Amino acid sequence: MYYLFAPRLLPLPGCRPKRNIGGVNVNRYDDRTTKKESSSVMTHKNSGNCHRWFFSTVFLIALSALGQEYSGNPLFDEVFTADPCALVYNDTLYVFTGHDEQTEWGNSFLMRDWYIFSTADMVHWTNHGAVLGVEDFSWASGNAFAGHVVEFNGKFWWYVSLTHESIKVGEGFGIGVAVADHPLGPYKDVTGEALITDHTPNSVTLNIDPAVYIDDGTPWLFWGSWGDARMVKLKTNMTELDGTVQTVNARDFFEAAWVHKKDDLYYLSYASGYPSTTKYSTSTSINGPWTYRGVINDLLPVSETNHQAIIEFRGNWYFIYHNSALPGGGVYRRSVCIDKLEYNEDGTIKKVVRTTTGVPALASTSLEKTIMYKTNNRSSDISSTGRAIITAPSYDLKNNHNGNYLIDLLGNSLKHAGTLSPGIYIRSKKRTLPVNTEEKYSDNSRP
Repeated sequence: MYYLFAPRLLPLPGCRPKRNIGGVNVNRYDDRTTKKESSSVMTHKNSGNCHRWFFSTVFLIALSALGQEYSGNPLFDEVFTADPCALVYNDTLYVFTGHDEQTEWGNSFLMRDWYIFSTADMVHWTNHGAVLGVEDFSWASGNAFAGHVVEFNGKFWWYVSLTHESIKVGEGFGIGVAVADHPLGPYKDVTGEALITDHTPNSVTLNIDPAVYIDDGTPWLFWGSWGDARMVKLKTNMTELDGTVQTVNARDFFEAAWVHKKDDLYYLSYASGYPSTTKYSTSTSINGPWTYRGVINDLLPVSETNHQAIIEFRGNWYFIYHNSALPGGGVYRRSVCIDKLEYNEDGTIKKVVRTTTGVPALASTSLEKTIMYKTNNRSSDISSTGRAIITAPSYDLKNNHNGNYLIDLLGNSLKHAGTLSPGIYIRSKKRTLPVNTEEKYSDNSRP
């Protein structure tokens, strides 16, 4: 196993930090109107704002010479994040979060948009910025509460809970959905109206915290709060209900439903009580009945809410949650964390051991995820250190019998004018770039 190093990552001439500038949005919990501050898209641990890069030199060194890296907790310190959802796509883990914007002296949730973060190795995370906000839903008036993203039929569906601008019988929240062709978007409101509102038969007083699970090709939507849980089958277009709303009976349920499956057992985890712990129940059917199993995550210091995502990524199970551990953190200023999730032999879940170190780095399985050119609006998982862990059998890594190697970078298009000076052979789909030479490409002569 080797580390691949590119010790100098240089921005192309004229390349500027990519910034995400928002417009005027309604405050999510009170009636103030606040202009959204601009936020840079950067790489966690090491800033990587500029989205077009080239490598000057590449070296290989043995992994054994380096120590183990950990993610650290909280994961992100650029912004306050909460209510995580996780999705695996093409050897990359994507985490979708809410965004706490309340001041230290505020006494309510102030949430106006949702962020996306991604990683290929659990340690180097890319902050893709605020990708979706209240302004993207014409029917909504504020409060960008928890959401859930799921892949289905080649598209990515982001279900979100917001206050409805006109429908209010209970607390006036609705659940809508936006769709994209890639986990990073762009996302667009599919129907221009909410899927669940206070007018939906058998809905609950507070229609928030959507969670979608695809069971053998059938999508199911779970949601609920204030101790009431609901589920409904969705049509395969993902934008219409397919049947009546069912009541979910899960002991001590409060809010924040999440469904996953391991082997032949369904797991329904959820926040319990307020302040909340995380508890779970299991069933052999998506429709229940649900058997109570116990507590996964204890009460959190300071944070009254407890909202989880449970995901398997490259053979490891993870528990993603939030706390209030960042400087200046509090009940309304939370931060997403990650720790290991472990099972007993009988399938029950061990209580999560929360740490400040987080989880260890994983060896990357796809070089194209960590070494690639950032062009136009496409984003990669490159870190500003240029380092990626690789395993030789995972790549087309071949000795060319003169001391150099070939590494197949699938999809490396070089869609910009720049200079590449590799220290090893780097082969694109169309041709191989020779060692120790410089080749300049324009838009008319790229490989």
